[in-house]
Amino acid sequence: MIIFRVKKEEYREGKLYWMDRLTKLIDFRRVHNQYDFIEFTLGYPAKGDTDRRAIFKCEGITYDYGNPEWGAPYTRKVFIIKIGERIAFCHTCGQSTPYENVCEICGEHYCDECSAVYDQFNQIDYNCCSGCASRERD
Repeated sequence: MIIFRVKKEEYREGKLYWMDRLTKLIDFRRVHNQYDFIEFTLGYPAKGDTDRRAIFKCEGITYDYGNPEWGAPYTRKVFIIKIGERIAFCHTCGQSTPYENVCEICGEHYCDECSAVYDQFNQIDYNCCSGCASRERD
């Protein structure tokens, strides 16, 4: 449901384990940590296994009652992790990039700075990363 953007929140119990991981103590008050990304995995996949690994932007963390239709309990408050758009990381420079930017030659993700168009015989053939475009021209 998360992959297909139906479910836009993930819930964690309000237990001490998650409180230590999702908050920090500042001036005797609990403040939610700021995370940039959330990674969901199916089991323990290899690093390059994008079918069993998904990374999303984190839009924030709150502590409140969640949506029971998405798996939150009816009677307890939970940590609500707001899930943003799915992202990937550029295989050339490591910057975050939209998940849709995929090189048509090597199949890796690339960012806008590392994008290129490989043109063979002065016509546009592939949307690709700069590494593949330079290799194809040689």
